[in-house]
Amino acid sequence: MSELLVASHLGVAALAVAGTRSRRSLDEVLETRVGRWLVAAFEPPEPPARSGEQEESSESSEKPP
Repeated sequence: MSELLVASHLGVAALAVAGTRSRRSLDEVLETRVGRWLVAAFEPPEPPARSGEQEESSESSEKPP
């Protein structure tokens, strides 16, 4: 094994051990800046609009008042 691989595994293991000692609830963690960033990073994107819905919305916006 390479030294970098061993060092990275040890780093991840140290973070895991530190995480098990945390006394924060999930809600408290999600309120932190890092928690909000992680939620935003892993949140799935909005699904694309269907072609029929796009045509209807564009037609309604083109109608004169």
